Amino acid sequence: MLILGQMGIFFFMMLLGALARHQGIITVQNRKAFTALVVGFTTPALILSCDISRFISHDYSYIAYGAMVMVALQLAQNVTGLIFPRLTRTPAKERGVVNMLYSCTNTALLGIPLVASLFGDEAMVYMSFFVVVDTIMLYSYGIFVMGGRENRIPFKTILKNPCLISSIALMLLIGFKLTLPEYVRGALSMVGMASPPLAMMVIGASLADLGFKETVTDMRLMLFVVLKMIAVPVILMFCLAPLLNTPALQGVALIVLSAPSGVMVAMLATLYSPAGINSASKGISATTAVSALTIPLVAVICGMGV
Repeated sequence: MLILGQMGIFFFMMLLGALARHQGIITVQNRKAFTALVVGFTTPALILSCDISRFISHDYSYIAYGAMVMVALQLAQNVTGLIFPRLTRTPAKERGVVNMLYSCTNTALLGIPLVASLFGDEAMVYMSFFVVVDTIMLYSYGIFVMGGRENRIPFKTILKNPCLISSIALMLLIGFKLTLPEYVRGALSMVGMASPPLAMMVIGASLADLGFKETVTDMRLMLFVVLKMIAVPVILMFCLAPLLNTPALQGVALIVLSAPSGVMVAMLATLYSPAGINSASKGISATTAVSALTIPLVAVICGMGV
């Protein structure tokens, strides 16, 4: 009952966020500040608080294998992003954005806190590898497919992403087989513990503004949700099963593949694909809304204990 129970806890936190939104405690204006707090401070602290002592006791081939699996997960998602928008006859002007809704995972607000809560420090290390791969992909390939072929975001701008910085720092610690002093890791851990509840409350507050009737009557959106949140993760989990030879890798793969679409897709769509902004916003909101139910469902279908 581990996954189902944890998602139940997360769903409760989302409800608290929705209640806070209803009572005016979390508003449209300060929600951005809460999001910045999660993405810029508590989640990076959560990443760096990992106990990597057991992980770095292995040789470098063990570390390289984990990184390779994370690259495979990202490439698999990219393939689905190329295939399914065409199969579902997504309008050409929106196809690039929908591609990225399949390809990009909400790592900062849901993926990292959920992996930390469910699967422990080794899985968090793998998730940090994925953050690096996913971020680089989003700001290069993602911009390209959304129509930004003539415009590139400077590399130094990409490096300002706090989750990316902390993930790279963790990778460097692993590469040089170094650990942070216990008191430093303890302080980071205390800050990082705020990430799951804050992130879930921010998500819940945003979902409170979601028009339920308009969402459930949009058949194209509902088809996307079923494919993105159930069919695609199940297919990819079975296809990639031979690579997932440890519980930590299986856990990270589950979250990466079945997590909702990344919020940065909507932000980049604003810059590079204005015609797809509405699809991006709806897709992100709808996949986030159902994730508390679909993640345990995918785990059951794939034979993982919930």
